[in-house]
Amino acid sequence: MHRRSLSKDAVLWWRGDAARTLGVIERGHVGVRTEAGVIDVLPAGSVIGESALLDEGGARPQRTADMVVLEDGTEVVEYDLDEFRTRLPHDVSQQVLRALMAQTARNLLAVAAARPHHALIGAFVDGYLELIAGVAQRLPEVENLEQFLAAFRLLYRQREGSDRARRDLTGPGQGDTSTQPLELLNSGRHRVRDAGLQALLEACLQAESNRRPAAEGA
Repeated sequence: MHRRSLSKDAVLWWRGDAARTLGVIERGHVGVRTEAGVIDVLPAGSVIGESALLDEGGARPQRTADMVVLEDGTEVVEYDLDEFRTRLPHDVSQQVLRALMAQTARNLLAVAAARPHHALIGAFVDGYLELIAGVAQRLPEVENLEQFLAAFRLLYRQREGSDRARRDLTGPGQGDTSTQPLELLNSGRHRVRDAGLQALLEACLQAESNRRPAAEGA
């Protein structure tokens, strides 16, 4: 475990670096930067570099994007992947799974905000939020590496699917943009009945909301 305190504009990882660690953001915000610019903003409580856990002992994967620090005083704790697999710290493994659920929920809320009058989509999002609240309460039951990796793969692929759904169903010409996901969550129409997961989801949506005006003005 290695704690890093970083200043604004520092680069935590460069695209193409060997992926030897995963990180937990404990304070501040980190941006995911590709050729298209900063495509995502991750708040405290988020996990970064988790895709390297999909590696099963072959060639060490590489970072797929730059991780750039967006504010002074940002703190990231890095965990060596080999040590993580050996020790499986339960608090960190639970945080990894919780972060995946929150990111999927964020994407689905973006779809619901773009399609506010679509009854089926609204019901689907409500159902997912209810489901993950129950799943979050059972995270302590993940007791070993095999159980963790199975749950990780399931939730990782769900997030991938929600990424695609968001790309397909939001954006210019793809729906109503008058309501933003954070506004929809704050309206009380969609809620997560788990305090920790709700707080992380709110932080993810707030990070997006803060980034959007700057991105639109670029």
